[in-house]
Amino acid sequence: PYTTIAPTKLPALVFDEIHINNIALRPQYRGLGYGTALLLHVLAEAQRLGARRATLEVRAGNIGARRLYERLGFYIAGTRRNYYTNPVEDALILWRDDPSNPPKTASG
Repeated sequence: PYTTIAPTKLPALVFDEIHINNIALRPQYRGLGYGTALLLHVLAEAQRLGARRATLEVRAGNIGARRLYERLGFYIAGTRRNYYTNPVEDALILWRDDPSNPPKTASG
């Protein structure tokens, strides 16, 4: 039977930047490398579309996602105060330059 591992929305390309709208894994699939594989696929597609940078937002308290993004070369560029609700939480704005250049620590 078909199992959904990660509901996603397609990233949006604006000029030469890709905005990753949503990447989420079901809890039972976290920590198994699916997030890394999914994000690397999105970055490869971004490169194919001509993106030179990638951006996304993440809850400040989502340590697992933040570690994944940082491992794949994203860096914190800013904060959106009280961006999320239920519970209210800040969003960190992350960027990654040159999606065509895979990070050295992309395994995991």
